[in-house]
Amino acid sequence: MCIRAFAGIDSVVGDVAKSEPFRTGVWGIKAITASGKVLADYNSQIRMLPASNVKLLSTALVLDQFGPDYRFKTSLSSPAVIEDGVLKGDLYIVGSGDPSLGLNGPVTTLFNQWKGILSSNGISKIDGRIIADHRCLGIFPANEYWQVGDVRCGDGLELRGLNFRRNVRDPEHIFTRAFVGVPSPVDSCAQAFRNYLAGNGIVVTGGTGSDASDGIVPSDSLRQIGFSSSDRLSDMVKHTNFTSDNFYAEAFMNLARRGRSVKDTFKASGFDFSGCDLADGCGLSRQDFVTPGFFCDFLLGVATKPFFNAYLNSLPQPGSGTLAARLPKADKALKQRVRMKSGSLNGVRCFSGYILPSSSDGEIIIFSILTNNMKGNGKPVLDAIDQMIETLAREN
Repeated sequence: MCIRAFAGIDSVVGDVAKSEPFRTGVWGIKAITASGKVLADYNSQIRMLPASNVKLLSTALVLDQFGPDYRFKTSLSSPAVIEDGVLKGDLYIVGSGDPSLGLNGPVTTLFNQWKGILSSNGISKIDGRIIADHRCLGIFPANEYWQVGDVRCGDGLELRGLNFRRNVRDPEHIFTRAFVGVPSPVDSCAQAFRNYLAGNGIVVTGGTGSDASDGIVPSDSLRQIGFSSSDRLSDMVKHTNFTSDNFYAEAFMNLARRGRSVKDTFKASGFDFSGCDLADGCGLSRQDFVTPGFFCDFLLGVATKPFFNAYLNSLPQPGSGTLAARLPKADKALKQRVRMKSGSLNGVRCFSGYILPSSSDGEIIIFSILTNNMKGNGKPVLDAIDQMIETLAREN
């Protein structure tokens, strides 16, 4: 078991390796410069649970596939004609996989926008149903590799082509364990919008349905009446990495895949999948296995991509987001140079990311520290990880 590092970090890594709970746990570190120079390497090819460090992968892949300025569009469409203010058929709410639909403020704000689209097209009555159209992605049940407790507390929820308020039956209690584990009906968005229209002057003669209902027309038979847009993808990715949002991250991985295998998705974006096995896009699964070396290679590749600035800005600094308690002894200037993602499960603490140079002639450092099977309350582990990251930053 070899420890290779430059002065300073060498001593720290060596001390950590001999201390508990690291001595009897499983852990590794790799740190390299943007030019590829290895700064620290200990167990960097050992596969470990990465927890939410997986979000580094899903958010980068979706940015690569769609671009930072991409906005999801949810369309109001119909195959029917409009005559004398009446839409003579079903109204389809066509999803695009947007995980944020209905979450940006009161849902009445979204529905009022949709009602405005109908009104601007002269529609005061719908002689048909409201249809929730999931066909862009379909419906993905909660991941079979997630633990039951994760699903019930809302960490792991099914994904749909038309997501609506995280697809939970009682979205007002999104973080209440008693309610969140029960998925809403697949036509919940249609039901809620129909109720809103009924109370705001637009009559809907039919009920609601989904793309699995009888009488659904092919997607290419629909005519778009109007659409609403999400925030920019770069802002949604920042939300995901700052708050460690499992629902968004899982949606992003599914969107990036576009029906392909995970391996082919990485290949399409120019990344080697060796050293990585993924069962999800958010890190909840205990069937995810990644090496510190893989994270460093991946993050090094991301640093060459056109979307890198948006990606870098999506990662929190110590003292913010999920890193609020990290590097407590470091000064503000040092903290501002560290951008990383945390990951935690029982016995698992992981941190991967970038350290920006302190001078104009310095290089970015890419690092990954993964720890598994660690006993205790986690504080000694986090303190040691803080020390390693701070040491790297001080010598950059």
